[in-house]
Amino acid sequence: MKPPFLKAIDFSEEDFSNSNFLLELRIHVVEECNLKCVYCLSNAPFVGDKNEGNKTKLSLDEIKNNIKQARDLGIKVVSITGSGEPLLYKNLKELIEFIKSLNLRVVLFTNGLLLSKELVRWLNEKDVNLMVKLNSFNPEINDKLVGLKGAQKVFIEKTKMLVDVGFAKDKRMALNCIICEENYQEIPELFIFCRENGIIPWIEIVTITGRAKEEMKLPKEKIEILYKKLSEIDKKQFGYEWIPDSPIVGADRRRYKFVAQIDIFGNVYHTDANITDEVGNIRNKSLHDLITSEKFIKLRSKDKHSRNFLEKENSELAEKIYKILTNKKFRAGALPPEDIKKLVLEKIERKISKNLPIKLFQFWGGCKNPNLPTDNAELCEEATLENLQRISNEVAKIYSPGLKIFVSPGDGRVQNVNKIPKEKTGKYVQTLTEIAEKYNGLFSVIPLSMLYEKYSVDFQKHLSEARKNIEKDIYNQPEFEKLALNARKNVFGSDLESEEKILEKSKEAAKDYIIYRVAEEEAKIFRDFDDCIRSFFIKYIPFYKRYIKNIDETEPRLDCSLVFYTGRKGNITQPWQAIGKRKEDEVLFLSQNRLKLEMNRVKD
Repeated sequence: MKPPFLKAIDFSEEDFSNSNFLLELRIHVVEECNLKCVYCLSNAPFVGDKNEGNKTKLSLDEIKNNIKQARDLGIKVVSITGSGEPLLYKNLKELIEFIKSLNLRVVLFTNGLLLSKELVRWLNEKDVNLMVKLNSFNPEINDKLVGLKGAQKVFIEKTKMLVDVGFAKDKRMALNCIICEENYQEIPELFIFCRENGIIPWIEIVTITGRAKEEMKLPKEKIEILYKKLSEIDKKQFGYEWIPDSPIVGADRRRYKFVAQIDIFGNVYHTDANITDEVGNIRNKSLHDLITSEKFIKLRSKDKHSRNFLEKENSELAEKIYKILTNKKFRAGALPPEDIKKLVLEKIERKISKNLPIKLFQFWGGCKNPNLPTDNAELCEEATLENLQRISNEVAKIYSPGLKIFVSPGDGRVQNVNKIPKEKTGKYVQTLTEIAEKYNGLFSVIPLSMLYEKYSVDFQKHLSEARKNIEKDIYNQPEFEKLALNARKNVFGSDLESEEKILEKSKEAAKDYIIYRVAEEEAKIFRDFDDCIRSFFIKYIPFYKRYIKNIDETEPRLDCSLVFYTGRKGNITQPWQAIGKRKEDEVLFLSQNRLKLEMNRVKD
């Protein structure tokens, strides 16, 4: 469920789709402030301090005219934000009455120190949304940040008063809190306090401008950890789900594409993030001309609020995860080429942006090698799963959601291609599933036969087409002999009494393997796993790719893939081709020939 937001600026999908220019106008009405916040965006002078500037401030009539222009451009709400404390503005009530007369919503950003019971009742009657302030439950920390001793006590009192009057009940109250080193550890507590009292948590990173110094800026890694933690708290405790991609916790970052701001001197900006970069003055040009100017549009596209503020970090994290997945201690073969790397990184970044596990779809054998003395998955399979778990553990050290791996034994394929009896593939899949269940949900076993059945109509249609197209020239392809040699290890039957018969069966199996693989891809039987990265244990022979109409349309995309070692480097790269044997903590992968040698050694 989407988290609630401040009622006046909780725009609908229809608002976003219908608005060409603006949804919100922010206006500054006063320069002075009764606090000295160390993070103040505008470096507002304290009440009574002499201001050396000689610029002419906008009159009330000019402010009203600007609001009318914004109304005609489609705004839904006017936010009164400062640049000092709006409650110091002598015409505040008249301005709010005017805004309401235009059938527009009002948000008042205030530190709350001057809120009286009478004023709160009046604001409530006018259906005004309020943004008040609290940076810490610790008076010493809070008062240091806002530059006024005793402020925290007043903040708490005013917050309670607003809740009692009913502002929080219908989502017309937000609590503004900046994130810095001093209050970092208690942000989750502040967040929970807001949620439990129906207050919108307006928790945000510091914008480095005005009085805010660069040293107040926290590393993006710390911000990312915090936002993901808040996202998890919201989901587990309150049932709200959101992507941590906005500088304001839980906010819809699309909102900032439809904001304009006018300061007390008539300068127009995109948002608070750009207060040093005005696009012009409202006294010289119309609001329409200013917000449709090339400069405004450029600022809108660059503004940190309206894009994923973790994008760069997501990209860097994706690169780190990719390095783990392709580390030589896990990787089989050479590093993937750049085009495959790009596809894999895109999948990883997509999951990171949603704070979800990175998914792999792991191709797996459908049965134990028929020439080995068991039909069960055993130590070799377990060692291979342990190796995949090691990869996931490495990823989880830098990305807590880690991996989710779907293991797909090709039981249905080997039944048809290699003529392996169903009871043998059934035993293998069952025992593989039992082993996989030991890993606390990291693995899910998805038998190929299940996908054949689920998409049987599509699969049978494409199987017939593939057979018709491939059987004509398959034996003439130069790589076919290599594929047939590989298939020789997996042929099964009681009629393999001669080398000639074995070769015949091997070629038939290789041909059918190509036909089945092409049909699987053309029928898109793996479509449920389109958000996965494919993974293999051997560098698959891309022989069948020439028969697939469009690789780009396979689901998941066929060339978005990685190749891993099994539990041991060496000649045996497929766990179903070997028997496992314990040697202390290590599993030895014994192929058919090595198994015979081992048995002979034991006999001797």
